[in-house]
Order: sequence, then structure tokens, then C-alpha cells
Amino acid sequence: MSQGFLEPLDAPGLALSILSIDRLRNLLLGNDNIENMNSNLMVEYSWWVSFILHQYKTCYRNDSSFWVDQKNVKFDFYERLMGCLQDVPDHLSERFEFMMLFHTSSGKDLQWNSMIKELPVILKDIDGETVHHMDYIQKFLI
Repeated sequence: MSQGFLEPLDAPGLALSILSIDRLRNLLLGNDNIENMNSNLMVEYSWWVSFILHQYKTCYRNDSSFWVDQKNVKFDFYERLMGCLQDVPDHLSERFEFMMLFHTSSGKDLQWNSMIKELPVILKDIDGETVHHMDYIQKFLI
């Protein structure tokens, strides 16, 4: 559970665990080396840290020192990633994780020059009854 734990509101630890297992499998099969594996995992970890940091930095809240401090955090990987938004390489724009970052930013009406042609998904209010997620899960446990 703690492998890659970054933030209680997101679940990147699961993604990092799966990637670690896949990278370890490749290492054991002789398809990779330890230096490459560690380097790739560091990039993945830095990606998720940047994704979560982006949510904090772009949050509208400024009502406490916590929220103000988050907007001032410096993380080199994040800064380079934000620079990539100016000219998105094709291989990056097809990654689901990058599209999550794109939609997170677009949903907050943040503007930058991008080569991505896809418009963000606009979520509309749901007509009808809602249910708490734990009540929904309980239906399957009975």
C-alpha cells in the first residue's frame, strides 16, 4: 500500500506498483538492466508528483498558508513538464496520464499554446438520484 504513496486523494501508488512489477519482470527476463529500470521508475514517480503538484498549484484556494505554499513549490521535473505543453510531442499526447494533466488544466480554464486538437470533456450536472460510493459498493457485498 505504501509503495509510491504520494497523496491520499489520488491513487498513483497503484500505477507505480504495477509499473514496478512490469519493470522487474523485464529485468528478470533479461530485457532490461537495473540502471534503465531505476531511471524509468524515477521518471514515472516524478510524473505523478508533478501531476499532483499541478492540482495544488492550479487550485483556486488561497485561504490558508497551506494553499499559498503549494503554489510556490519548486520541482524541476514539473517545470520542464509545463514547458513541454508549448510543443507536445506526438508520443506524449497519446499517453493517458498526459491527457489527465491536459484535462485537469483545461477544466480550470488555464490557457497555454498546445498542439493538442482535442477539446476537454465538459462534465454536466447529473439528472437523477446520486448514491454514496460506499452504499453502492455495499450492494455487491450482500
